[in-house]
Amino acid sequence: MSAMSKYYSDDWDHYLDNVATNSSIPDSQKYQLTKAIQTLRKNLGESWPSESRETNHRILWELRTISGAVSDGLIVIWGDSMSAAEKVEGFSRILAKIRRPDCFDGTIAELEIAGRLAGRGCLTEIEPRVGRKRPDLLVHDGKSRLFIEIKTLLTASETIRATNTTTGILAACRPIFPTGMIFKPLSEPHLKEVTGILEQETKRAIINKTDVMVDTDKVLKLYLVPDGLPERFKMLMEWHRKQKESGVMPSGSGRLYGPSDNVRQEYRTRIRINNFAKKCQIPPEETGILILAGQFLFQDANDVEGFVDSIIEAVYELKNIPAVVLVSAKTFGDADAWTVEREDFIYIRNRLYEGIWEDVVIVKNRFFEPEFDYENLKSLLRVN
Repeated sequence: MSAMSKYYSDDWDHYLDNVATNSSIPDSQKYQLTKAIQTLRKNLGESWPSESRETNHRILWELRTISGAVSDGLIVIWGDSMSAAEKVEGFSRILAKIRRPDCFDGTIAELEIAGRLAGRGCLTEIEPRVGRKRPDLLVHDGKSRLFIEIKTLLTASETIRATNTTTGILAACRPIFPTGMIFKPLSEPHLKEVTGILEQETKRAIINKTDVMVDTDKVLKLYLVPDGLPERFKMLMEWHRKQKESGVMPSGSGRLYGPSDNVRQEYRTRIRINNFAKKCQIPPEETGILILAGQFLFQDANDVEGFVDSIIEAVYELKNIPAVVLVSAKTFGDADAWTVEREDFIYIRNRLYEGIWEDVVIVKNRFFEPEFDYENLKSLLRVN
């Protein structure tokens, strides 16, 4: 028996009694907690707490530590998600994984998204069979049909550390002060766009009989392979080595001083998008959304543009995916709900519960055809 289980009676009545007798929990929150625990009880099973006693299951841990703070909010969020999703076709498949401690962290985002969409009145199906593929969700929102694939970024061990790989550092570099040269290569659709613009400028110069002539090959070579790249690359490698030896973590967005402190998450996000493109569970003739959930995807609103800039070319390569959605892990503290919109992304801050919030970024694929309703997607993913 573990040390933790010696001090807790793991049964649903005990958890409910803890809520009822805890004077630090306001009455309004007690009602929400009681309702959530009853939902968990109904779906996980009467004997689930005692059967899971010796595991490190996240739900069990939070039930044991209910105190009017973080645990309360998570239990309410999970209970509400489960309540909204329990009538969704295929719910039993996701519930089986939620019950298991080794699958919970990789599956809870699926439950939360399914519950959120079902709660908005969308006709939702979990893990539908589409030919030989089985995407995570199929959603009808009254306007269109969307397939959704949800991936979770758990730990850095899933991928090679970007700071230890040449390609990772190269791809993470932003325009560097003072020259402002661009290091990252362009995706195929973006490259075609740049080429098209240059060709139009060439034709314009010829028609107007001006002295301006544009050599597309020369311009693209300068754009994609800046002069002095090897030396500048060595400089960045040396910069990283010195930072690592001194124990000082890189700071700032990386736009002026080098790769950012978020470089590992940026790299892992690109890798996950690229892997999704190779093994996509969404049929190529269907429209789909990729949702990536993970910790520390972006630090604050000022860093989102840099983060999106680092992964946008990978998004452009997805032929039938109009958007990649990034969902941060739960963040604890006071925060107001708000939304910021830019050309390439929509940033949403959702207030989920008292003292708990998340950030959602909808990264737009502007090379997706036909026209896609990003406003509708935004309304589905907003909580408030």
